[in-house]
Amino acid sequence: ASGIIADSVDKLDSIKIPVLIVENTQKSYAELAKWYLRGFDVQRIALTGSAGKTTTREMITAILETKGKVLRNEANENNLIGVPKTIFNLDAAHKFIVLELGTNQKGEIAALTDIAQPDCSVLLNALPVHLEGLGDYQGVIKEKSSILSDLTDNEVAVVNFDDLGARTASLECKARIISYGHSNRFEIFATDVNSSIDSIKFKLNGKYSFEVPIYGVHNISNILAAISVGWWAGVSIEEMQQALKNFKQIRLR
Repeated sequence: ASGIIADSVDKLDSIKIPVLIVENTQKSYAELAKWYLRGFDVQRIALTGSAGKTTTREMITAILETKGKVLRNEANENNLIGVPKTIFNLDAAHKFIVLELGTNQKGEIAALTDIAQPDCSVLLNALPVHLEGLGDYQGVIKEKSSILSDLTDNEVAVVNFDDLGARTASLECKARIISYGHSNRFEIFATDVNSSIDSIKFKLNGKYSFEVPIYGVHNISNILAAISVGWWAGVSIEEMQQALKNFKQIRLR
């Protein structure tokens, strides 16, 4: 091992390597990850929501890979251990880092967002789930809104305006908001949606035809979120069309 975390100094008596003694290993792990992340010139994307996070993370990654190397969480490593662990895999070749943030208790999204330091935050939805840890629906909205709270006017929020909870959570956001959904009042929207057993076809902003090999019309929101991030990152429509046409969905999702 190249590093050891121990809950007692006594256990380190026989270790013949430098030792860093801290009051709280989890908080120190997070602070080290923040420090490590600041050493890289990467665009940082964080996303959360009550549903659709992993599928959207993978679609965002597919789109951004047209522009350069992307690091993202593996599996469900979206918590206070998994997010720092992901960050420590960064190297100089990466152009983007995409971090899925999960929660089942109050304050977790705020803590994870503090670690991730996003340039672009994505809020997929805020639904009445994990109520045992978040209290009620308003508690969910407050928790999810934390991913937007510290954004500045130099940063961007991508928000699902079809979802009432997400829309409500964005009310006090100071960043520029890229809204997406089914209405042509939004910056990114889908029309002529046609879902079959093996793909979704639609027109983006009434102009550009997309086909994505994924099942379920509910995934149109996840697709639009990924496209919104690509839009922000300067990926061309043609590059996004091709990336999503070749998208391979994660099994069991």
